[in-house]
Amino acid sequence: MSTSHAGPSTGPREAPAGSPAVVLRGTLGLAVAMGLGRFFYTPVLPLMVAALNWGTGPSAWIATANYAGYFLGCLAVARGWLRPSSALLRVGLLSTAVLLALVALSGEPLWQASVRLAAGVASGLVFVCITQRIPQVARRPHDAGLVYAGVGTGILASGALVLAVGGAVGWRGLGRPGPG
Repeated sequence: MSTSHAGPSTGPREAPAGSPAVVLRGTLGLAVAMGLGRFFYTPVLPLMVAALNWGTGPSAWIATANYAGYFLGCLAVARGWLRPSSALLRVGLLSTAVLLALVALSGEPLWQASVRLAAGVASGLVFVCITQRIPQVARRPHDAGLVYAGVGTGILASGALVLAVGGAVGWRGLGRPGPG
């Protein structure tokens, strides 16, 4: 199938399916949405539990809210309530960044559960938007593996960031952009 068009372009030009740019975008997208958006909270949680004197109850509910959000985000696409698209992908990635920052605004469990629920939805949407393109990306056998490696890349980045600076800046400092 030809992808050339006569006349002026109506939007940004997409890289050809299977190109290194598409693979890199998928890898980075999953690193942000899954590795940071879903799993950044895991290494930050012990800092929050200690600083806020939480027991196991609040942290379990907050984590469960995140899982429920992820389920809802994936379900929204599976049921046809939302269509996977470049626009939805961008909204999901932007939402992930904003929601990471919102974690630092309050230590109230209800706030945290709400933010984590929304972050889970955003992660689920991004995951589906990116993984729907895996068949197009997989022109070479290892391309799909490189895209999925974004999840581990983001998880590793989350853990490394918390280990490197979490003790010095605390849980709130990890969610704030710039000096906090």
